[in-house]
Amino acid sequence: MKIYVKPRIHISLISMHGSGYRKNGGIGFSIEEPKGVLEFSPSEQFAFYDKREIRLGGTEQEKLLSVLKQAQTLFGLDKSLTIEFSGGMQTHVGMGSGTALRLACLEALFFINGKSIQRENLISLSQRGGTSGVGMQTYFSGQFVFDLGVKNDDGVFKPSSKTNPTKKPLLLDKFDFPDWTIGLCIPNGIPSKTQIEESEFFEKSCPIQAEQSYEVLYHCLYGVYAAVREGDIRSFTKSVREIQSCEWKRLERNEYSDNLFDLEKKLYEHDAMCVGMSSLGPMLYFLASEHDYDNIISQMNGTNCKIVLTKGSNTGREIVL
Repeated sequence: MKIYVKPRIHISLISMHGSGYRKNGGIGFSIEEPKGVLEFSPSEQFAFYDKREIRLGGTEQEKLLSVLKQAQTLFGLDKSLTIEFSGGMQTHVGMGSGTALRLACLEALFFINGKSIQRENLISLSQRGGTSGVGMQTYFSGQFVFDLGVKNDDGVFKPSSKTNPTKKPLLLDKFDFPDWTIGLCIPNGIPSKTQIEESEFFEKSCPIQAEQSYEVLYHCLYGVYAAVREGDIRSFTKSVREIQSCEWKRLERNEYSDNLFDLEKKLYEHDAMCVGMSSLGPMLYFLASEHDYDNIISQMNGTNCKIVLTKGSNTGREIVL
């Protein structure tokens, strides 16, 4: 069997201050390309083969197989999996590949063993989604997602890769994303963050001041959320621009060299309406008038990045038997 998984754009986390009712939460949406292709076959032992140009690290592969073995033991499943991962979906650039990979492998494990499992149990087994539920929601249904994070019981902030959540983020709303063209700018010369570096970033950056969480919430709710609901691309692009200078996103962006800001500057010089960084980056996403995309692609040629044009996706992963 094969499962085609789709990337997601994560616009921002929201409640990152220490004294809030809830922590984390965020907004984002699914996109059609570049897809990841996962091919599964039954086997006696688990095996993972990453055929992409930039492969998953050894420690991350071990963690994936550990999660699968735990699920196999817990549910008494006889068959293991051989997994092949290909396609253009990249790891640690802001596409949400880690969550999609875990969920797809777990779905395949139960299907190949002839077992059914509820979606909520599948999410729990994945040990993902403790920071934001955007990737969990978009994996199954695509769309635009706004979640309210989890109760702030301990004031501890961690990236999704380091959480083993007992509570799942509270979904506020999800609905179809408009038929807007989305540009992706994937830098070639900017190193991605490792899971260790992600954890270190959270440790040194959290918590932020409460007023800084309130600011990004305004732009997420009254800006992005309302704009997507009403199909208002002008308000959407304005609020995405504003979010880039809010404290949490500013801290994320400052993790990278001036090369990232140079790419952003060039995109604006060639008439991008907005440029945002997805999650902890370094992938940038941008919107422009439809007649400007060809010029942007032409002008960005030779800037050590890959430009991909895609659309929002309002359907989740595709399973092919």
